Amino acid sequence: MSGGNVYVRDDEFGWLGAKINSTDGGKADVTVYVPTDSEGKKKPKEVKRSIKLSEYSGESLPLQNIDADGNLIEKEDMRDLPSLHEAAILYNLKTRHEKLNPYTRVGDMVIAMNPFQWLTHLYSEEQRTLFADKIIFKAPEAGDPRKGLPPHIYETSAMAYRGLAAHGLHQSILVSGESGSGKTETVKIIMKHLAAVQSLSADSAIFSADATDAIVKRILESNALLEAFGNAKTVRNNNSSRFGKYIQLQFDVEDGRSAELAGKKLPTCVLAGSINNTYLLEKSRVVGHESAERTYHIFYQILAAPEDVKTKLWGGLAGATNSSFKYIGDCEPLLIDDMTDGQKWEETANALAGIGIEGEKFDTFMRAICTVMQLGNISFAENPSNSEETIIDSKDELNKLGDLLAVETSDIEKALTTRAVTIGRETYDKPLKLSESQETRDAFAKEIYFQIFDYIVAVMNTMTSAENNYDKANEVQEFGRVSLLDIFGFESFEVNRFEQLCINYANEKLQQLYTLDTFRSVQEEYEDEDIELESVTFPDNASVLRLVEGRVGVIALLNEECVRPNGNDETFVSKVCLVNKDNPDMLQGRLFRPYEFAINHYAGTVKYDARMFVHKNTDNISSNLLDLACKSSNELISVELKAAADARLAKPSGGRKKKGQSTTVATKFRSQLTALMNSISETRTRYVRCIKPNPEKLPVRLNLLSTAEQLRCAGVLSAIAISRAAFPTRLHHEDFIERFDFLSSARFGDDEDEKKVEAGEGNSSSRAYVEKVVLDILGDDTTVKEEGQELTAYACGKTRVYFRSGVLEQFEAKRAAALSTHVITMQRYARGYLERSHFQKVKASVIAIQATMRRYNRRKLFLRILQAAINISCWVRCIYAKKLLIRLRKYKAATIIQKYWRSALFFGYFTKCRAAAITIQKTTRGFLTRKHNMEKTEQNMRQSKTFNKLKDFKQSILKLGRAAALADAIAEKAEENKLEGIEEQDSLSDEVEVEVALLTNANKQLMRELEALKAENVKIKEKYHNTEFQLKAVSIVKNKLEDTLKVKEKDISYLRSEVAKAKQKKKHDFSVMKQAQDVKEDEYKSKISDLEAKLQAAKETIKANRRVRVQPAGLNGSFRRASLRNQKGKKKFSDNFDYDTEQDVLTNLGKKLQPIMDPIGSIMVNSNGKKKQKKKWKWAK
Repeated sequence: MSGGNVYVRDDEFGWLGAKINSTDGGKADVTVYVPTDSEGKKKPKEVKRSIKLSEYSGESLPLQNIDADGNLIEKEDMRDLPSLHEAAILYNLKTRHEKLNPYTRVGDMVIAMNPFQWLTHLYSEEQRTLFADKIIFKAPEAGDPRKGLPPHIYETSAMAYRGLAAHGLHQSILVSGESGSGKTETVKIIMKHLAAVQSLSADSAIFSADATDAIVKRILESNALLEAFGNAKTVRNNNSSRFGKYIQLQFDVEDGRSAELAGKKLPTCVLAGSINNTYLLEKSRVVGHESAERTYHIFYQILAAPEDVKTKLWGGLAGATNSSFKYIGDCEPLLIDDMTDGQKWEETANALAGIGIEGEKFDTFMRAICTVMQLGNISFAENPSNSEETIIDSKDELNKLGDLLAVETSDIEKALTTRAVTIGRETYDKPLKLSESQETRDAFAKEIYFQIFDYIVAVMNTMTSAENNYDKANEVQEFGRVSLLDIFGFESFEVNRFEQLCINYANEKLQQLYTLDTFRSVQEEYEDEDIELESVTFPDNASVLRLVEGRVGVIALLNEECVRPNGNDETFVSKVCLVNKDNPDMLQGRLFRPYEFAINHYAGTVKYDARMFVHKNTDNISSNLLDLACKSSNELISVELKAAADARLAKPSGGRKKKGQSTTVATKFRSQLTALMNSISETRTRYVRCIKPNPEKLPVRLNLLSTAEQLRCAGVLSAIAISRAAFPTRLHHEDFIERFDFLSSARFGDDEDEKKVEAGEGNSSSRAYVEKVVLDILGDDTTVKEEGQELTAYACGKTRVYFRSGVLEQFEAKRAAALSTHVITMQRYARGYLERSHFQKVKASVIAIQATMRRYNRRKLFLRILQAAINISCWVRCIYAKKLLIRLRKYKAATIIQKYWRSALFFGYFTKCRAAAITIQKTTRGFLTRKHNMEKTEQNMRQSKTFNKLKDFKQSILKLGRAAALADAIAEKAEENKLEGIEEQDSLSDEVEVEVALLTNANKQLMRELEALKAENVKIKEKYHNTEFQLKAVSIVKNKLEDTLKVKEKDISYLRSEVAKAKQKKKHDFSVMKQAQDVKEDEYKSKISDLEAKLQAAKETIKANRRVRVQPAGLNGSFRRASLRNQKGKKKFSDNFDYDTEQDVLTNLGKKLQPIMDPIGSIMVNSNGKKKQKKKWKWAK
């Protein structure tokens, strides 16, 4: 079967896809596709391997389910896979999981892959309505109502509701899987769907999201309490259920006849109540857990409660944290359903109030839990006087425990450090060793918590059971039940203890039930397909169950060892191995320790560590602890522990009590499990297998190896073995015809039958045609040998054709060979077509190349001709250009001759004219030169007179030196802003003089008023005859006026003194200015000496210029050159002293002296400080 796609085993991935290269006897060379990344996005690596076929079932590799395009076939119901085996199931689940389809069917069983994320679209109101309508209220009368619906957990709950309503059969839904696979969440979804589906009307098909019934609400809220007291964080799961629960939802089912008379299609089922049964709580977690795990959630919720609530419950909780209690330990905060421990505390408290635990009852309940926490803080030490005795060394913690129990601390210490031993009729207190005291303390804590848990379950059942809460309970003869079993999956760890034995025992019982149900479903399928079912052998675990629960099985021998004096674990193991040595499922390896043994379970071999088996199975607390509990004022502890002890000592119904029968954990669990199986056997059972796709809890990722192991532990693979025991592979008629029809020469009689087969409508004609095709392909080889028997290789049913092991592989090999032949033919035609296409392309390319070359050659020739034509035309043009050049040269030569001829004619005439002009010029220039020389002589005379005047001007300047010095001092003073001060003083003195004048005038006015008053006084005296009163008034006025006059006179004298001071200051300032003028005079003298030097230089220059003579130039232009030299000399003279006449000299000299004389004329001040009139110096012409 070269080229076939198969699966091969792999140690890392479980199963890997491969392609067969060749087969040789018992070996096959394959190419294995190994993934290179965990997400499968990169291209896999191809690895060559040699496979031994003897290691595989039927000595053939399992086929891949691929379609015609080579893609992996994905089926919602894995029974429809053509090749159904472990690898096919694994890769079908992987494909669906990566597409976020977590649910897959295997018949009535639903496999639920935990997506590790909430897929809202799968649990919407529309989805719940859809499944309720299609399966319950609008289901077809015949056929599978699930047809056309995708796999979903809602189909399980809807089918259970329909089975209860339509057929009146009790229903069971068994949910199993390992920790972290999503069992608890799956049960929640099923419960919510069953509680909500009752409110759906068959006519309106509308959900009522809010449950108005208080019982329904209480049932839904009961999960919060079970999670708080029974769930804990483990390495595999943050919210792992550490107990098994069997929830029985009770429905009031309407009578079918009454529903039919009322015109209803389906009787109504009303959720009336529920009953919870719990199994095998993990009590050891109360007193200890791994560092990465936590104990039960309720302990952390209490410590996360508000401080006032904690203080109210017990004073020892004030300020307490997780690390305050040794049983709890310090751990990181945990979010469960996106809620903290503090928020979960509120939820738990509300749920307890909903079942009636509130007020004083709530406080008592919580103090019992605090007692468990406080017991962990009790520490022991050896008695110094006797090492065989123990004392409590933590007295403070002991006092706190006594406060909680309301018991004397001495009674607590006695109960924890001694044990009552009865010998005959006398009872003695036997001291306990250190390790025994610690075990006693832990046993007391575990027992208290276990009774608290049972108490919670009992109260919940009282508040939710239909018998106690349903209004019409008296009218109902029997309530319909839909039971939900959420139980721990098969467990196999490195160290497996007593708890794992009990869990695996329960799973063996459930696997036996599942196997029988699967076998029945196979029988029903074969009957529906009209195929005779021969004797089928399938894996049966009856021998394992006999080994565990038989008369001389593990449980019986363990109970016997518990009641035997000095019974121990190693003796128990030796007895079990010795008594059951003939049982093939009992294993005792050579390297096993004396306390180890192994059992071959349906999911694999598990090795158990029997240490502490006897102790854990006994599950008895000493009478001292019972007495201590009875003394406690906490009713929950005293009543519940006493009742539990009485129940253990009670005789079993039906006679005398046997030793160890009703007092051991294993016996109690076996009884519970038997009752559970009896209850389930009365129901129609449906299965949900939860799978944890990867240990890392990452979405959209599947670990093939761990998933395959979980499928094996869930019993899925054994169920496949049962369903494929007789015929492992099967195909629908249409799939078989589509895949293998071309191998046969048989054909349908008409086109109508072919259309029916292609449409999937199985009938007798299609069945006959499929059988004809099978026989045509097989030929004479229609039987196979299995275990020495000749069996028919195939069986053709109504809709499917079934094949024995290895037969479909033969069909695939023949199909591959035929396809290879056809492929070769197709390749031949394809290669011919490709070669012809290639030839046509080459031919077209050659033609294009030829055309290009021809065009190139023609263009090259054309360019050569074009160049030749250009050269010829250029040569012709050169000839014509030469002729034109000769003609132009002749014309130029003639023009030159004419030019020289005309030049000679005019040169003679020009010579004559020039001679005449020279004569005229000589005469004219002589006249002009003589005239100019006379003017120069007169000019020199005028210059001498000017120099005489300059001497007189020099003397005038010297006389004015003193005035200039004084002016410079005044200017310097003005520069230093002192002149402004003098002006201000002048203005001040003027103001003072004005003020004095005003005061003088005021004084004169007062004198005149005084004279007037005197005259008036005389008149008054004459008028009133010297009236004394008026005289006094006049004298007063006179005194005032005289005083005023004196004050004014003082002011005038003060002002005069100030004026005198100001004048004195002006004189001093004037003297300073005079000194400054003297300094400035010296500076001006130096400047005048510099001017004299410049005047002397000017004189020398003038004298030199007087000696200049202008020579007459000849007729050859010397006169013009002399004029130019004179002009240049004149310009140079002008630059030194820019004047030509006396008037010009005086004017220029005045301009240069103007900056010096302006300050002298503008700032002249007399000795009294008055300004003189500004003078502007002008030089006379």
